[in-house]
Amino acid sequence: MGCAVAEALFSRTPAVRRPTVAPSLRKYFWIISIVGNNFPDLDVLYASFTLNSARLGNLLHHRGHTHTVLVVVFLGLLIAAAGDRLLLRGFKKLAPADRGYFWLAALLGPVLHVVMDSLNNYGVHPFWPVSNRWFYGDTLFIIEPLLWVTLFPVVYFATQRRRVRWVIETLCVGFFTALWIFPLTKWYSNVAILVLGAAVWLVSSKLKPKRRADAALWFSLGVIAVFSSVSFYSRGQIGRQTAELFPSVTLHDVVLSPYPANPLCWSLVTVETFGEETKYRLRRGKFAPFPALVSADQCPQLASRGSTAYLTSVPTLWGPQYDWEGQYQATAFDLKEFLDYSCRWQAFLRFSRAPFLQEEAGSLWAGDLRFDYGPEIGFSEIEIPEERPPCRGWVPPWDAPRKEIF
Repeated sequence: MGCAVAEALFSRTPAVRRPTVAPSLRKYFWIISIVGNNFPDLDVLYASFTLNSARLGNLLHHRGHTHTVLVVVFLGLLIAAAGDRLLLRGFKKLAPADRGYFWLAALLGPVLHVVMDSLNNYGVHPFWPVSNRWFYGDTLFIIEPLLWVTLFPVVYFATQRRRVRWVIETLCVGFFTALWIFPLTKWYSNVAILVLGAAVWLVSSKLKPKRRADAALWFSLGVIAVFSSVSFYSRGQIGRQTAELFPSVTLHDVVLSPYPANPLCWSLVTVETFGEETKYRLRRGKFAPFPALVSADQCPQLASRGSTAYLTSVPTLWGPQYDWEGQYQATAFDLKEFLDYSCRWQAFLRFSRAPFLQEEAGSLWAGDLRFDYGPEIGFSEIEIPEERPPCRGWVPPWDAPRKEIF
C-alpha cells in the first residue's frame, strides 16, 4: 500500500518530466514511504521491557502509543525532515511541489499504517490522550490476498530491471501456490484471486504510471469496501438472531474476521452475559452471512488442535449460518474477584476483547479467545500469579474492552 501511495504521489510531481532527476527522486519517494509505513511498529523494540512479563508488555504496548494520531503525525514530520535533509540535499532546483509531495508521502506513511491496522480484529486506540478507547475494524484478515494482487502490479511495472521482475514473478507464483495448498482458502476464493489479479494486471499494463497507481488504490478501496459492508451486515444479523433466540442475553460484542479472500466466511466470537448471577459466556465458531451461497459448515476448516480455554458444545439450533466450535462460560463475579490480587489480570484486561481464565497444571492462565487456536500457550496467553497492587511496570491507560462487565 505504501509503494502504491509513493508511486501515485511521485507521478504528480513536476520532476516526473525531468529524465535526469526522475529516477532518483522516484526511488527516494519509495524509500520514504516504505520507512514511514513501517515506523510505527518500532514499538516492538521496547514493548517487552515495560512489564515483568515480556508477553504482557507486547500485548499492551504493541499498537500502543506509536499507533496514535498524535505520535504518527510527529513521526511523519520527523521522517519527512530527515528524508529532506538526507535524500533531497543532492537535488538542485526542486520545485516546491516536488518537495511538498515528498513530505506528504512521509506523513501519509505512519498514518496509513495505523489505518490498515485498524481494519482487523486486533484493534487500535488512535485518539490517545483524548480517548483511550479501542477501535476494531473487523473487516480484513491480517494478510489479505486480494489486496496483494491489486498492489503487486504497481511494484512490478515500476521497474524495468529484469532481475527485479523475475523476483516479483517468483513471489507471485509462490503466493498463488501457497493459497492452493493451505486450508485457509477455498477453490472459489482462489479463482476470485486469480480473476481479480489477472484483471488488475491487464489493466495496469495498459495504463501510465500515474493512472496505474491510482487504479491499484481504487481497486484496494473496493476490496475494503466489500468486506466492510459484509462485516456490517453480519454484525446486524448476529445481533438480531441472538436477541430472537435468547431474549434475556446481553450481547456485549461481536468479534469478526473474514477468511482470506472470502467475504462469505467469517470467524466469529461473541461476548455475552445473562442470568441473575451474571453468567459470562464466550462463543466461537464460523459465520456465513449468505448461507444460500455458502453455509457455515462449507467454510474453510482448519485442523483442530483444541484450545487453552475449556470449550463446551453449543446447542445446535442456530441454522446454516453458524458452525460453532464451542463456548466458554464462567461467573462474571469470579473473574472480577481476581482483580483484587492480580496485577497481571488487571493489566491483561486493558488489552483483551474476549478474556478468559483457565486453570492448567496447577497454574492460572489468562487468554483471549480471539487468538486461542491451540492447546499450547500462545502469544495472547499469560500466567496469572498472585501479585497484589500496587503494580509494577508501565501499564498504559487503555480502556479495558470489557470494562462494562469487569
